[in-house]
Amino acid sequence: MAEPALELSSVSCPACAGSLGSRPGEPFLTCRHCGTPYLVDPGEASYERRYFATKVDRLSAVGRATGWLRDCPDVPDDIKAAAFVEARLLYLPIWEARAHLVGWEFGRKYRTKREVRRVGESEVVDLELVDETVEAGFFDERRFYREAVNLRALGVGRPHVTGREFTHPYLPGVLEDGAAVLEPQGDREQVWKEARRAFLQPPTGTLQRDSRLFLLRESYGLLFYPLWHLRYRYDRRLFDVMVDGRSGTVHAARAPADNSRRLAALLASYAALALLLAFAMASWRGGGVLAPAAPYIGLLALASAVGVHWRFELLGEVEHHEPFAS
Repeated sequence: MAEPALELSSVSCPACAGSLGSRPGEPFLTCRHCGTPYLVDPGEASYERRYFATKVDRLSAVGRATGWLRDCPDVPDDIKAAAFVEARLLYLPIWEARAHLVGWEFGRKYRTKREVRRVGESEVVDLELVDETVEAGFFDERRFYREAVNLRALGVGRPHVTGREFTHPYLPGVLEDGAAVLEPQGDREQVWKEARRAFLQPPTGTLQRDSRLFLLRESYGLLFYPLWHLRYRYDRRLFDVMVDGRSGTVHAARAPADNSRRLAALLASYAALALLLAFAMASWRGGGVLAPAAPYIGLLALASAVGVHWRFELLGEVEHHEPFAS
């Protein structure tokens, strides 16, 4: 039997239907009519690239950072007059994996059963561990996210992504004007293997289970998330602030520390313990009712002073890290 003939499809510009062309060594096609570039990379054909639109502009990001410095209790009072000398927009790459989980699960599991009974005029709740049969079917969508660069080196964590946010297709030249797009690092295949293992975990916690789970409509992509990297100068030093480019949240920040409040609290603690120690000595010398307990009160005051001194620490810098999805 003869093999079926291959069908050749022509490709034109989706924007204006013009012809597409490329230059040797370039990883994208360019429309000869409107100039729109389109990424063509056979090595990356197994996943798509998308990005989140920036909703916070440069001035708004600086305003959010200034507000954080103003409201932080452990920084100098005059830091709100610090000058921001740099504001750069970064796009962080985040791996995204999606799949539909289909299957069933049979087995047994333990469940805590609550039973209310009346004893006299009051009610008592009894808890009992019950062994019950599990017969569950699954059909739901699962998502897996993992940062594609070392975010610790940037001093931030992974922004919260649910997968329901609206994204745009990423084409060369769309984000690079005025922004830095970080390229993904690490083993892409390893991330996808971790995603599959996470998807195939039965969600019920069944013991002695017999499950059959399958993944349908698997898809993988790379999301670029906007983050403002701000830098300000205070007392001839530079400090960084990271602001979310979509919500304006201050994700991470560094600032010089003001230890005046901590020193005041330390001196107040020492003064209170000194008064307690003086009271114990006066009671011991006076021979009153509290005389037998005076040595113990004195030892308590001394031990408390040692504990306050041991726990006290002068801050060199104040660091802030917003809790992120993991």
